[in-house]
Amino acid sequence: MIVIGLVGEKRGGKGTFADLLKKVLPNAEIECLRFSDIIGDILDILDLPRTRDNMQKLPVGLMRIFNDDSVITKAMERRIRCQLADIVILDGIRTYPDVKILRKLPKNILVYVTADQKIRHERALTATGKVGENKISFEEFKKQDEAEIEKLIPVIGSTADYIIINERGLEEYRDEVDAICRLYLNPTE
Repeated sequence: MIVIGLVGEKRGGKGTFADLLKKVLPNAEIECLRFSDIIGDILDILDLPRTRDNMQKLPVGLMRIFNDDSVITKAMERRIRCQLADIVILDGIRTYPDVKILRKLPKNILVYVTADQKIRHERALTATGKVGENKISFEEFKKQDEAEIEKLIPVIGSTADYIIINERGLEEYRDEVDAICRLYLNPTE
């Protein structure tokens, strides 16, 4: 199993990476695990909306309550152990414990997917998924980028094995995914 960790700011294109990888490698079994799904599951259990604010506050609160900055990471580690896919994508790496769990796996790649903040904001205005995100002002969008759980993204991204600046079209993005496959992936190993 090859594990690809994706780190990147919101609306940078991490989900699109997973979709493109599935198209580039149609015969590989690819599973995408999102850190945000764990947070979302907890919010659902608590009957709280999956707003960006709640998605950012909950992991920070859990880390403080349990005095453990790897509480979400440990839940993800359990999910990884259950996977039988050729390639597992860990979407949403944000903390050093997340990177540590990725790097402990025998075959791993860290990919930073990023884009200019204004481009990401424009994408948010047409997006679905997070309640109210398609109506967010640029000032509020910038403030969300500065939230505690988001601060390490560019720092961790600077240590990535591969960096994608996703500001061009879908064809160029697919070319980047192709390049990663040529450089790092052989799912039949």
